[in-house]
Amino acid sequence: MFKDTPRKDAAQIIADLREIGVSKTCLLTGDRLQAAERIQAEVGIDEMQCELLPEQKLEHVEKAMENHTVVVIGDGINDALALSKAHVGIAMGAMGSDTAIQSADIALMNNNLANIPYAIRLAQKTKGTIYQNIIIAFSISVLMVFLAGAGIVPPIAGALFNNLGAFIVLANSGRVITGA
Repeated sequence: MFKDTPRKDAAQIIADLREIGVSKTCLLTGDRLQAAERIQAEVGIDEMQCELLPEQKLEHVEKAMENHTVVVIGDGINDALALSKAHVGIAMGAMGSDTAIQSADIALMNNNLANIPYAIRLAQKTKGTIYQNIIIAFSISVLMVFLAGAGIVPPIAGALFNNLGAFIVLANSGRVITGA
């Protein structure tokens, strides 16, 4: 008899997701009750719904989106509707169906579950960097307009220093790539 087994690192990935702020995990599956309950227990998933059709998965996602930011992770054609509707859809690309990959916002190019918390951390870091860049660029612009308007800095120098702000923003953005 065939039976689905969770990936070896699935429980650790759920723990990692909790560590970075994921408050609730849910398994939406077309599998039978026994298989779904076993996977839920082994992995440590908070909630489980089983024997679902794609439309039913979509309904669960839509309901969850009323009160939560929802990330859906899937790899099959049955996940496509939920992937496309969620705030963020992540397709497991290496073994994912083309429909799932096209429906998702993010397609991971391998089946390494550790890439999921990594992608979330990267998104959080990128968002923080965007806010920093907005503040940096706005502050430099306001400062240069004020200094040039007050006659402290010649207007040409103010414009040059303002452009220097673009390089500061680029350097700050580069920290995301380098991991600094």
